[in-house]
Order: sequence, then structure tokens, then C-alpha cells
Amino acid sequence: MEGLFDDIARQIDPAGAARAQTAENRRALLASDEVGFLSIKRNEWTPDGKNFLKGLMKMLHTEGSHPGLSDEDQCTFRLHIALVTARMFLRRLQQGHLS
Repeated sequence: MEGLFDDIARQIDPAGAARAQTAENRRALLASDEVGFLSIKRNEWTPDGKNFLKGLMKMLHTEGSHPGLSDEDQCTFRLHIALVTARMFLRRLQQGHLS
């Protein structure tokens, strides 16, 4: 998911994405008034860190980036939430709809 949002930032604002030092900064760029891809109003991204994407990243990596094997239910849940989320944002990108 992190790579997806990095790539979206690079596609929408290559110069801004290059200046952003971290993935979190690139997500903040996507929510900025200049870009407007992520919606602050819908809590997709907020400056205080209490937002959908921050929560999703934590949920997908509850025990770090390589915690070992997850059980089948956790794997299925993580796969589906990642697919649905990716589809929503990729569709928005494809249609040129900004927040």
C-alpha cells in the first residue's frame, strides 16, 4: 500500500514527490490543497495522524513489516482490505477525480 501511494504521488506531482523525504510526507502531499487527491474531509488523511490511511498502515503491519506467518483469517482480511482500498484510489486516479 505504501508503494501504491508513493507511485500515485509521483504520477500526480513528480517534483513534489521527489522533494518529500518519507512516504508519510508523500501522503501529506496527496492531501494538500495543491494536489487534493486524498480527502481531509472524509478523514482519508489528517495532519494529526488520526486518519484512515494511518490506521490502515498500522492494521496491515501490527507486528512490524515481517512478523512471520499470519493465520488464514488475518491473511484474508489484510488481502481484501488492501484490494478494496487500492481499487478505490486507483479508480479515483484513473478518473481524475480529486477530493
